[in-house]
Amino acid sequence: MSNTTKNIIPIVFATDDNYFPYMAVSIQSVMENADTEQSFKIYVLCQILSEEYKQLLQKQIEPYKNFSIEYVDVSKYFEDIAVRNLRYTINSLFRLAIPYLFTEYKYVLWLDVDTLCLTNIADFWFNTDEKCLLKCVRDIGILAVIPKHAQKMGLSNYQNYFSAGILVFNVELFKNSIEFKDIIQLERQKNLPFADQELLNIVCENKVQYAPMDWNVMCGKCSVYKNPKIIHYVWDKPWKSFYKTKRGNFFWKYAKNTPFYDIVVSKSKKKSLKDVVTLMKYWVVTLSAKIKAKKISHNK
Repeated sequence: MSNTTKNIIPIVFATDDNYFPYMAVSIQSVMENADTEQSFKIYVLCQILSEEYKQLLQKQIEPYKNFSIEYVDVSKYFEDIAVRNLRYTINSLFRLAIPYLFTEYKYVLWLDVDTLCLTNIADFWFNTDEKCLLKCVRDIGILAVIPKHAQKMGLSNYQNYFSAGILVFNVELFKNSIEFKDIIQLERQKNLPFADQELLNIVCENKVQYAPMDWNVMCGKCSVYKNPKIIHYVWDKPWKSFYKTKRGNFFWKYAKNTPFYDIVVSKSKKKSLKDVVTLMKYWVVTLSAKIKAKKISHNK
């Protein structure tokens, strides 16, 4: 780690133009709650992005003197990859390249664009176990529905399955332990419904540090945690206008403090068949999880 980066916390996002405004809201939540004495650098993994959006985000970040931003084109790493799941874009896979892109850092923090940070993000960054490949949070939203799928993936304990939405990469250890080409080869061999997340679960099994659950509170589970540190709008997005999202008020609170507010409002009014299908899938998964959770509880 160079002298110029050792006091900087790098935060990585990935987006295209469609999700750019929502990423800006997530960034706003991070900046408003960050320690003003700590320096942060935001990296955006991307292919082609709107110059207008870039300028708006630069304007948004300028008042926060301890933040800077840089865009990283990762096209060459994923030019031969075809996304087989229509629910995801190629951007979801970009996080897999982090340990090979940011070798000047010891640790790198990743955030999904559909997250909100309600506390100082540096608190998640610190106290990372240097013997682990990743710092992560278990995915309670899917634990009840994947036992058989976990076996197909080759995981020894499905209850250790983690979300890839909030991560800290141990860059050097990860890079020296796993080759990027092997991850991509694994992606091509397996038909994984949550490709990026499941690839990381497979290659990092038993080599991760688990953070408390309040660092990745799925929006549907927010009622369990009265004071979530990070809200993760996994399925039900607050910018979808045809249904209400739990804790969606937090999203709009931060959205109003960005130059993207009108854009987000305009996009939220555009309903599509894909959105409706996504919502129906969310209801099916949620119902299935509740039924299986009751069975597990009954059998204990």
